[in-house]
Amino acid sequence: MRKNLYFVSLFIAMFLVSSVPVAGCRASHPDDQAAVYQVLDQNKLASVEVSQDRGAGVITLRGVVATAASKAQAEQLTREAAPGYTVKNQLQVQSS
Repeated sequence: MRKNLYFVSLFIAMFLVSSVPVAGCRASHPDDQAAVYQVLDQNKLASVEVSQDRGAGVITLRGVVATAASKAQAEQLTREAAPGYTVKNQLQVQSS
């Protein structure tokens, strides 16, 4: 009986020790914000603000662009520069 209790206690201790490092781990996406800014700047979309949540894997675009085509282009360029991220396109198209 004592031997069984020892093995059960040992198993529980090993389980707890092995699960502690995993509990604190959170997958993080690479820092692609500079790459997004660079590609947007190269395509005359430097007015776009870029925020990045690496833990959640989300890049958000904010600001005002001249056309709907520019809004779509900014989103596409961001997807290419930051693969693996979800892109939230909150850009506003300027009314003329």
